[in-house]
Amino acid sequence: MPVRSIREQKGMLVGQGGPDGRSAGSFFKNPVIRGTLPQIALRAACRPEVVPQYPAGEGRVKLAAAWLVEQAGFTRGLRMGRAAISSRTLSRW
Repeated sequence: MPVRSIREQKGMLVGQGGPDGRSAGSFFKNPVIRGTLPQIALRAACRPEVVPQYPAGEGRVKLAAAWLVEQAGFTRGLRMGRAAISSRTLSRW
């Protein structure tokens, strides 16, 4: 799906969707890892089965980048001065 279509579905095109429509935009690629899931779960203070993950073949898993961003403390709607994270963008895992 083209990036523009994804942004349109989320109400994130310029002039669309109020404050969430004023976005410089960024997209994260979901990382593919091998063998470090227990360490990620430990850092997030949760069990490994709670971490959103998807099979990626050859003993690897794909993690949800949005979940990782939220675990780092960057939650939906967070504001720092004139910069902010959309109130809608981090919920797709």
